[in-house]
Amino acid sequence: MPPKSIQKPCGQPSPQLYQPPPEEANHPVVKWLYNTQQNTPPSNSTLKRNCQELGNTRRPTVNKAKRCRYNLRERAVLGEASGNRQAMPSKEDPTKQSRLATRPKSPDESPERSADEALDPSTPRASRAVGPQTAIKQSPVKRPTRGRPPKLRYHVDTVESSSHDQPNLLENRPILLPTKSKASFSTKQSDKSDSISQKTTSSGQSGNSTSPSRTTSPSRYLVDKLATATPPVTYSNWLKLLEEKKPEKVKGLKQLLTAGIGAGIIPACLKDRLEKLDPERAAEIPANAYDESWNPGEGRAEVLLETMDTISIFAMNCSDRGKDENAWCQKVVLPLMEAALSPARSAFFDIISIQTQSIDTSFAPILPNGLVVNKRADYAWAFSDNHPEIAQYYETLQEKGIDLSQMADGGTRQLALSCAVEVKKDGNELTAKAQLALWLSAGLRQRNQLLKIAIETLKVANQKQRNKNKEKAKKAEADGDEPLIGWTVNGHYWSFYLAWLVDKAKESTKIAGPIITLNTQSHYDVFQLRAMLKRIEKYGRERYWVWLENEILKPLKENEVVWPVAEDG
Repeated sequence: MPPKSIQKPCGQPSPQLYQPPPEEANHPVVKWLYNTQQNTPPSNSTLKRNCQELGNTRRPTVNKAKRCRYNLRERAVLGEASGNRQAMPSKEDPTKQSRLATRPKSPDESPERSADEALDPSTPRASRAVGPQTAIKQSPVKRPTRGRPPKLRYHVDTVESSSHDQPNLLENRPILLPTKSKASFSTKQSDKSDSISQKTTSSGQSGNSTSPSRTTSPSRYLVDKLATATPPVTYSNWLKLLEEKKPEKVKGLKQLLTAGIGAGIIPACLKDRLEKLDPERAAEIPANAYDESWNPGEGRAEVLLETMDTISIFAMNCSDRGKDENAWCQKVVLPLMEAALSPARSAFFDIISIQTQSIDTSFAPILPNGLVVNKRADYAWAFSDNHPEIAQYYETLQEKGIDLSQMADGGTRQLALSCAVEVKKDGNELTAKAQLALWLSAGLRQRNQLLKIAIETLKVANQKQRNKNKEKAKKAEADGDEPLIGWTVNGHYWSFYLAWLVDKAKESTKIAGPIITLNTQSHYDVFQLRAMLKRIEKYGRERYWVWLENEILKPLKENEVVWPVAEDG
């Protein structure tokens, strides 16, 4: 209930609340105000009738009744219910004075209106005179003649005192007022929802991961969906794949990479040091793991052991603390690959990060629903442009406008890539396989296109030796192309795969593996991984580069390039 008097900030009592004059005492609204001030709340039926006269034709709930009572009580204290409705702007506030002066008025509004007309609820609110302290925001009320009456919505407005005679305890007090219309309310709600959706979209683009430029990893079921894509990309377990379906070059490469992988991988001079670092696991290292003939020198052996020990420690730390794939890349994967490759001056390969680089969409598979699947890997091995033998091919083919890789990046597409790696933290092996499959399939398709261009170029350049070129093409077809190598890193475990084209016409890709799975859980395991990467480097330098140079790079460099005509359909 409202107090009988309101104290000013200085402590002096304010004037008594509004007392209705005799000519207005019979008005129902004034009666209710008078009963409220006398601490005699009206009955429920009286409250319902008075609220109906104020514009709410439905039975008010308790909260709405309090709102009506609170609203009318504030207006009564400010003198809004009195007969004098003329605005009294403050002389010290010109902004309020100008705002009140520019208030829109109804055409039928007259200063000689009586108190009964001003308080008559049947009179539209827009045509009533408004006091200087309130800003009532409501369109004219249209009472329905039949059916359920519309529900009034309320918004919060503030009361600003414009006269020094009023108690300033009521300044900036919230008052619930009906909104203009249902349409305006829905417009505000739609604007609010639009702003929320925009924030959600922008936050989804900038904060989906620690790397803002990385995209979300594909679904775990994408591996199965790729088998129905155009062209199809299928995974097969190496042990379940029939021997007759494995090309000879694929079987030979698997034998080259995995045979005797744990033998002769540690210098014998490091045996005592390993036993001091980890006596329990050093006892499990087989005797043939130490190479007596390998004597890199005391200084180089210490650096090698320190590097392997650091990688092993960081791998355990990333696994125990559940760190993300970025930590695995920077602390484990990249240092281990750098330790396996030759020094930078004589390096045949460069490790390039392709985490933010997409595959060219012309080499990406298309699902049956028309969706182009384009995802990214983490690292790739590129034939180094710092090597003099390789750089000469890059310069010439760049001038001829020939791209050597499947990447869309302007710099990377000019490099020949041999293998790639996709890194995930624990538990995302299927997702890593899908991303690696997309990279390998695109690489094989792009290399197949280069091979077709090279064959057409040789045919035109050597018309006299056409029969010889045909025999050479048949021999190359019988031998098959060199497969591509890729591997996934899923926490501690490294799984290696081989990929090749099953049908060159349809460009369907087969990926088999894992041919071997290694890990980083001990010093011996880290040395095994280093030996595996060393073998991959040796294969790329001695076999893959020789095939690529003879079949593709040299024909395109030494002859005028002839682009094959696209087949119809």
